[in-house]
Amino acid sequence: MGIAVVTGSASGIGRACARRLAADGFEVRGLDLAEPGVGGAGPCTRFDVTDEPAWEELARELGEGDAPVTALVTSAGILRFGSVTSCSLDDFRLVHEVNVVGTFLALKHVLPLMAKGGAGSAITISSVAGLVAKPNQLAYVAGKWGIRGMTKAAAQDMTGTGVRVNSVHPGPVRTEMTEGLPDDVFARQPIRRRADSWEVAGMVSFLAGPDSAYCTGAEFVVDGGHVLQG
Repeated sequence: MGIAVVTGSASGIGRACARRLAADGFEVRGLDLAEPGVGGAGPCTRFDVTDEPAWEELARELGEGDAPVTALVTSAGILRFGSVTSCSLDDFRLVHEVNVVGTFLALKHVLPLMAKGGAGSAITISSVAGLVAKPNQLAYVAGKWGIRGMTKAAAQDMTGTGVRVNSVHPGPVRTEMTEGLPDDVFARQPIRRRADSWEVAGMVSFLAGPDSAYCTGAEFVVDGGHVLQG
């Protein structure tokens, strides 16, 4: 199956994805700011996704190895609340550094490794907030829409390489990051509950594997019908 690079692998969706891909037979390389070895599956390296020299070093290391890199999951992300009038510039910049720049650097440095091998699947973790706007989440919404657009542009850039790039858009998920969200965020969904991380990981598993070979530049929604609320 090759190597799967998973950012944010120490908790939440990233940890579930790391475990699922390891079960699928990938050699998982987890990256997270949390202490090495916390959560995930396989090695979890302390890593700042906004640090380009760190990505350059990782790409050199992976490129010199024997196993091909065949999957990438960009799950590292943060949430800061704030409206267009109350969001601080510091929070706006921080959210974009981690969520958007971190995703960009992952794609920039890992996709060429996949292209060199002639095959691979990159899965960016966006959100339903990248499909419909949410109040009091200006920075997060802007970032997740950015990831959505970046995914489509990257898919086009990878034309002819054998590399696919798709985005996953979870609705409310039971993770450490979303503990502060009220339960009414899913009260009007057709499926009236939060998702568990493993349900998102199932979609990621599909996109990382051969059954999704004809999918690229697309959005895959795991939200219990959340976007139907508008």
